[in-house]
Amino acid sequence: MQEINILDQVIHPEYAIYNGDSCEVLAGIPDDSVDLSIFSPPFQSLYCYSPTERDLGNSKTPEAFNQHFGFIINHLMRVTKPGRNCCVHVAQLATTLTTHGYIGMEDFRGDTIKAFRERGWVYHGEVTIDKDPQVQAIRTHAKGLLFVQLRKDASWMRPGFADYILVFRKPGENTTPILPDITNEEWIQWAHPVWYDIKETETLNAAEGAKKNLARILKEKTQATLFDGLFEETSEITTLPEINHEDSTVLPPLNGNKAFSLFR
Repeated sequence: MQEINILDQVIHPEYAIYNGDSCEVLAGIPDDSVDLSIFSPPFQSLYCYSPTERDLGNSKTPEAFNQHFGFIINHLMRVTKPGRNCCVHVAQLATTLTTHGYIGMEDFRGDTIKAFRERGWVYHGEVTIDKDPQVQAIRTHAKGLLFVQLRKDASWMRPGFADYILVFRKPGENTTPILPDITNEEWIQWAHPVWYDIKETETLNAAEGAKKNLARILKEKTQATLFDGLFEETSEITTLPEINHEDSTVLPPLNGNKAFSLFR
């Protein structure tokens, strides 16, 4: 890598972790050097990860978020090898009466697709992740999912929000064919457009994480809100043989506050 501005780093034969601003760290990665990117970006300002204005999650408007996120997308295009993929975990966002003036939803999935296509990526595919509407109702108290609203005025009722894995491909020819060791039956299972077997409660817990091996922790921590099983299935479909290959590089560019990692 070129010289980059980082706060701290850990270099290992199988991975590298850089603590710094993702835009600045990405700038130091060589062109056409990454085999696969997979990550979950901040969902606009839904969660606050840090107090800094550099944080994507602190964007005051969707327009500011898209402008900021655009720098990441441009760098991902530059560092990804031709013909290789970038997998992005997203979800739709609810609007609120206090913030937006109305109760409804924003098409964050559509905005993400538009942002990648505008920067040259090919919209290659997507997987819909089934979610439990009752879990959402308990966690968010969304008016359109509550039993009390169902009995009061069902005109407000709506389906729960799904999650999505959006797959974007960099134009060009892949020069190293991926030859996965999977059966036709396994591929049929993974190729379903909707995945029902992802356990949304299987996210990294700090106490449990301390008991797991480093490779497993890396995989989970790099996904932020991305579910453990979701990472496993997405990686296996797109490049699992390459993850196990010493010459392949997987890039999760956004790991929470200011972490950044590469693993091989």
